[in-house]
Amino acid sequence: MTSPLLQGDLVQDALPDVIRRIYTRRLSGELTLTHHNISKSIYFELGAIVFARSNDRSDRIGESMIRNGLLSEADFLRASEAMGRGKRFGRALVELGIISERDLANAVTFQILGIIYSLFEWTSGRYQFTNQEKPVPDDLRLELSTANIILEGVRRIRDFSIIQRGMGDLNRLIGPSSNPLLRTQSLSLKPIERQLVMGINVPMNVLQAMMLVNSPPNATLQALYGLLSAGVLERHTAPVVNRETGQMEIPAEVVEQAVSAPPIIPPRAADAAAKRTGSLKAVNMLLAMQARLETTTDPHEILGISPYATREEIRDAYYRLARDFHPDRHLNAPLETRRQVDAIFARITEAYEAIRDGADKPTVLAPLPLSAVTPSPRGSAAAPPATPTTPPPETTAQREARAEQAFQDARTKIAARDFVGAIALLREAVTLRPDVARYHLLLGTTLAAHPKMQREAEVALKKAAELDQFNTAPLVALGQLYARANMNIQAEKMFNEALRLDPDSKAARKGIEAIKGSKSSGSFLDKLFKK
Repeated sequence: MTSPLLQGDLVQDALPDVIRRIYTRRLSGELTLTHHNISKSIYFELGAIVFARSNDRSDRIGESMIRNGLLSEADFLRASEAMGRGKRFGRALVELGIISERDLANAVTFQILGIIYSLFEWTSGRYQFTNQEKPVPDDLRLELSTANIILEGVRRIRDFSIIQRGMGDLNRLIGPSSNPLLRTQSLSLKPIERQLVMGINVPMNVLQAMMLVNSPPNATLQALYGLLSAGVLERHTAPVVNRETGQMEIPAEVVEQAVSAPPIIPPRAADAAAKRTGSLKAVNMLLAMQARLETTTDPHEILGISPYATREEIRDAYYRLARDFHPDRHLNAPLETRRQVDAIFARITEAYEAIRDGADKPTVLAPLPLSAVTPSPRGSAAAPPATPTTPPPETTAQREARAEQAFQDARTKIAARDFVGAIALLREAVTLRPDVARYHLLLGTTLAAHPKMQREAEVALKKAAELDQFNTAPLVALGQLYARANMNIQAEKMFNEALRLDPDSKAARKGIEAIKGSKSSGSFLDKLFKK
């Protein structure tokens, strides 16, 4: 019998911490949790959750479908009566015409997620993880983001004592995660979670973090616990007292970790990267990186930068590669490909760690007074300083936070049809972060609606396509921009390029069809933009 790699008691080890440990160690196998006579299992492949099962009758698919409003009591009884020997309940539903195959697949996903989420309420029980090379067959395997499952599981916790126990010592500092694998996971954040992630760019205590958002204390603590559990934020030791000044200070090494922390990957960019995993260009990108790693061990060549690159240039190059080769971007790839991606991600991270300071002299950071990171409560005016002071230089994390806030504010203004205000904010975002494709994309699509701003729109969309070479959205937007200018050759080129990346792109296919139709009759623009 195989000895468990991990085992313990849920009284001492919280489930989110156990799942995160399996994720960071990239383990494959079965995590079994037992409480009295209930046994539930979560299955992992290379750290990603792929399946779950339970011996609890309430977790069966029929009961799960009724609970989620996907099945009526009458249809449940019909399918139960139609089940023969060896026939599964879901198959009976399909054969009776109650649901489709697609509906069944969705119901199974709801069932599996329900099993997993129910475990976040367990406060006692035993767990053990046993290693298995391929724990579930491919036809049962789901493509699920481990970080999003942890976040949603914590959101559903109703017993606040679980949150209190999970947060532990509230005097400890909270800061950005220094682990690129955790910091750059695929994430779908709620507004309160996004505010906390963007605001906690230096270590701070829980009270300071709670002042970043205008939400009830319990809701803020629950969001913080979710972000800590997913590994986006991490805990540090409590601040120390400076014997000379008597002030509480954040140790210099903790400040350095926070300054060097990776930016989070926005959910739209993460989703787009995941969807294009199987495209021809994505496969070529993977092969090209493998060839590069086979021919060189030089960190600069691995990252594709000059030997004289600055610290910021090295950081930007690394995070572009981390976005493309993060394991979460490739959940739908075959197992062997995912192993290759894991190896590539590890190699580029090693390269980055080896030269992260670049040609710059490493900055020696001093301890930071804890009072220096105390934010003003949201909605209140900050008190004026007693004496004029020179503001400290803006950190990379602060600049990124400003850019993201400008982007989010621009989206709000677009929803309110304040396009002039949105364009001003988006110009600010691309100035602060010229390496973020989605900032250029939204700027370009917003500018494209104004006849006098077509040239600037083209520049922004081309930049978005350059930064995110496997995303069809900038290409389709460029095609539509050229179509409005009656530049059919350029428009067709953009639509064809989008179709090479994603043969199922409806917008690109519609553009091509409109071009073909315009050659025989009718207005091209009418065909392209008709409802």
